[in-house]
Amino acid sequence: EDTFLIEVEGGLGWMELEQVPPGQPPGWVEVAIPLGGLISTNDRVKFRFTARDLEPVTGTKVEACVDDFRLVDAGQGCVGCPLPLTTVGTVLLDRSGVDALLDWTDDPVSATRYVVYKLDGPGYGNAVAIGSSETKTFVHTGAGLAGDDFFYRVTAVDGCGNESALE
Repeated sequence: EDTFLIEVEGGLGWMELEQVPPGQPPGWVEVAIPLGGLISTNDRVKFRFTARDLEPVTGTKVEACVDDFRLVDAGQGCVGCPLPLTTVGTVLLDRSGVDALLDWTDDPVSATRYVVYKLDGPGYGNAVAIGSSETKTFVHTGAGLAGDDFFYRVTAVDGCGNESALE
């Protein structure tokens, strides 16, 4: 009975982008929505995500979540973006107190930005993005490395916003 409404406001008033209907099976679904004509070109774009209970009398539980939200201007810097983008392979790790210092300057992968993930183990099942860098170094502040095994992975992001695989 519940819906999930996604709206944008970019100078032309609130406009509906998508409404996930009642009964939609739960799970992660990637959605790409072209914004051309829906927003003006300014720096005041807002998005609104609303989980709604359309039958408040029945007392159903309403839950919704957004993950990996990104806004990409397909007309900016996307000519000739190589696909697929290579994942960073060699990451050196050092310590400075409780901070972890990551460096991949010797890796040949070149990108406009890098995303750093902390892993719960050697697999990729529980990867959590902890930050990004425009250079080939990153400091995981307060990592608390005392006695723990730490696993990191770095992905590359090209000028089109395409991110390399985490594997």
